[in-house]
Amino acid sequence: MRRFRLALIGVLLGGSIPQIAMARCDVSLDAPGQVRFQGGGGTGYEAFDASRHETEFVLTVSNSGTAVCNGLISLQRAVSTTIGLAGPAGQTLAYVVAPPGSLSTIVDNQFDAGRPPNAIAVTVPPGESRIQRLSLTVAPQQVVPSGDYGDTVLVRLIDSSDLELSAERSLQLTSNVRSTMSILLFASSFSGSSTAGTRNYRMDFGALQAGEQSSVTVLVQANDEYALRFSSANRGAMTHSTLGSSQSIPYTATIGGRELNLSTGETIFSVASSTSLSGASQQLNVRIGEVGPARAGNYQDELTITVLPTG
Repeated sequence: MRRFRLALIGVLLGGSIPQIAMARCDVSLDAPGQVRFQGGGGTGYEAFDASRHETEFVLTVSNSGTAVCNGLISLQRAVSTTIGLAGPAGQTLAYVVAPPGSLSTIVDNQFDAGRPPNAIAVTVPPGESRIQRLSLTVAPQQVVPSGDYGDTVLVRLIDSSDLELSAERSLQLTSNVRSTMSILLFASSFSGSSTAGTRNYRMDFGALQAGEQSSVTVLVQANDEYALRFSSANRGAMTHSTLGSSQSIPYTATIGGRELNLSTGETIFSVASSTSLSGASQQLNVRIGEVGPARAGNYQDELTITVLPTG
């Protein structure tokens, strides 16, 4: 019988055990979980403003480890629907989150473990931080009802080497849509360019004759339901410039074919819905009544048109 001996030999070396460098990344926001779109005047979104406005915010990625951190910043939504801020009656506002000056969004409709297609790469040395500036832009000239709109996204920091999630924060994107209404007057039919309109219009009949008519186009832009109020300074009559109401000539006014009752000084013309981006136009027609034995001179009235919300 043969015997074998196995010798176990070890050497104990002095000194410390080598440490493997580990990197840890975390993401933080400069706002308490919310970014609110400010618009041009700092008060929210205006549907008929053609300018593009950005509201900037900052993400900070910090590396508290001992090795370089290579990551991907991604904003991801929980639902795979059209990217937008949800508001009243199922309405949405399309938006973009991107580096300032860019329209290439970094928002993705996904929550899987793959590489988000719109993510931004970030490299952070150990013990340092990197700032990523972003902006929330709501596309201009979206005509939606007034109210509060919002969307929730997750700001995710993903390890670019293995696509594992390193950190995440919930972020509310919000905007208030203002109720916006305006009126412009046009001497002829509306041609599609509101730059030719005016807020004050002089309807000159020249030498007054019974039955004489003139008209002006009234263009309204409104993102909410509205009504028009017509106010006559002389209760539906043109009065003498120096003799006053003792000498007057009546007239009738119609809007969209409906006669306005101005005998009490004002009347409300109701409109059921908001307008499109180009607005809604109607003809205001004025017809001179019986002139009779009116004294010679200048006659006038001031008809004021006001757009009012009805919601």
